[in-house]
Amino acid sequence: MRHTFGTQVYAKSKDLRLVQDAMGHSDPRTTAKYAHVINETAAADFIEL
Repeated sequence: MRHTFGTQVYAKSKDLRLVQDAMGHSDPRTTAKYAHVINETAAADFIEL
């Protein structure tokens, strides 16, 4: 559930700092995982085109 929340907040805002604050992460590397998921999904979508 937390992962879904973080991923959805990043997908809508593209603001990792917002996700970091919302999830209470002290290390931005932890938050960066959510952006990575979105980027992989976008890449897969482009490949399908």
